[in-house]
Formats: sequence, C-alpha cells, structure tokens
Amino acid sequence: MTAKGNAKVYTSALTNTTVNMETEFLLNQGVRYNDHAGFWLTNLDVTAANILWFRDDNTAATVEGDDCWVLRPGERCQVRKTSFISFIAAAGTPKLLIAGDKSGLVYS
Repeated sequence: MTAKGNAKVYTSALTNTTVNMETEFLLNQGVRYNDHAGFWLTNLDVTAANILWFRDDNTAATVEGDDCWVLRPGERCQVRKTSFISFIAAAGTPKLLIAGDKSGLVYS
C-alpha cells in the first residue's frame, strides 16, 4: 500500500497476481487490518478490452474462470474484507486500484 496505507495501484498483464491484504495493511504499513470493513477495487483502465477478472481468496484468478468476477474499465466495486485478492487481465495491462474502506460505508 502507499505510505499512509490507504490504497495502492497494481498493474496486471496476462498472468495472475495475488495480493496478500493482511501483509499489505498490517505488516508493511502498520495499518490495522481489522479497521477495514472491506476493500474498494477499481479498474483504472479506459480501454474497453482491458477487463480484469478477480477472486477474493488465495486461488489464482483466471480469465472467464469459475468463481471469478469481472471488473470492466472504469468500474468500481466493494468487496468484503478478505485476506487475499487475486486478479488477472483478459487483455492489455490494466491498472487495479485497491483501497481500504475504513468507515464501512458504501458510497454511491
């Protein structure tokens, strides 16, 4: 995560990336992992073909895989607090923003 431990942008090519959320929030930045109700995921890409597929566990995400969710360019979603987020790009090298939700509020 960033120096303040609030958010970080990850880039993904056509290989799976798994982020250990407990390590990122607790060990690397000293932010209390339990302060977060969940995480915001945002696909920062603007190219229509650059879709991300993600899972909220320690299993490798696959393009169009079972138990994977889609995150289209510009799309944002909130996921429950989880220990791992695994993602892969269907094409290109999109950027995934992962941000903590300290308040537990869902924004519109």
